[in-house]
Amino acid sequence: MKYIGEGYYYRVYEFDNGRVFKKLQPHWFSFRKIYSLARKRSGTSVIKSLFIAYKSTIEERENLSAMKNRLSSMPLSLFANPSFVKNSLDYTQEKVVIMEDFFLKNNLDQNKKAIDGYIEFQKKLWSYGIYDTTDKLQTNYGVNKQGDVVCVDFGEFVFTKEKALERIKKQKWLNRQSYKNWQDLELKNYYTECMAKTMTEENLSKYWPT
Repeated sequence: MKYIGEGYYYRVYEFDNGRVFKKLQPHWFSFRKIYSLARKRSGTSVIKSLFIAYKSTIEERENLSAMKNRLSSMPLSLFANPSFVKNSLDYTQEKVVIMEDFFLKNNLDQNKKAIDGYIEFQKKLWSYGIYDTTDKLQTNYGVNKQGDVVCVDFGEFVFTKEKALERIKKQKWLNRQSYKNWQDLELKNYYTECMAKTMTEENLSKYWPT
């Protein structure tokens, strides 16, 4: 088992069988990382940063538990076929090509198709009553061996239409650092146009279960 990286919530290892193992970080680790990030934001006080870190750490685990239960009634292939360790939020998952790497290795037409796949994926999530609040196309999504777009990080979803609509109205995807730093301007513009057409109250109502 080879260590390949980590984020605020998981440490990731690679197996030789084409899967990865995601080990949940300790509460203190996630808290410290998020607090540090919050403090770096201009004007964020110590108290507010502590609140953000506490709230985010708790909500992540609650969302992961909720998704773990929901996955029993959803196609696991949408999330790279995760398999949870018994009585745990640790899990294994198929290794995929993360979207930011996919974009570097492929041409504009192929990359546009991948964005189309991402857009359709969001609609599919909505049909299950799920909204992804991260808007992290480049890092939280990838392309599997079959060429399908899949989600590899599902810890920051919300499950009510009201919360989903709130996020859509704020257009958070335009404020993501990964979006601001996107070097391929033609692809960035295509993504921006696709999101503007798709992320609407009308579309959300169309796909969200009643």
